[in-house]
Amino acid sequence: MIEILFLIFFLPKRMRILARERDLSPLKWTLAAVGAWLGVECVVLVAWVVVSTISSSLWGWPEDPEKSPLTYLVYFIGLAGGMVAADLVRRRLTAKPITREVKQWKGVWG
Repeated sequence: MIEILFLIFFLPKRMRILARERDLSPLKWTLAAVGAWLGVECVVLVAWVVVSTISSSLWGWPEDPEKSPLTYLVYFIGLAGGMVAADLVRRRLTAKPITREVKQWKGVWG
């Protein structure tokens, strides 16, 4: 649930402000950050399914990946990897020079 809030509310708002400061497309940078987040999560998911399938045939682990307790660890790795990927996109955007001043975001309650 927190992940959805970040992807729909916090991340687009932050990227929109940063992109407007640099006279760049806010939609493009928002989609790049969200795409990086979801892309890394998909890569982690596919890697987990492949590892789970191979391990179930070689070592007798449960065939259903959802029954493995490592699924929670993989979810956390995917979530953290997605956040890092979105932050890398944000860092790339902030490396560009500021061309105009835009009202800064003061947070949810600011």
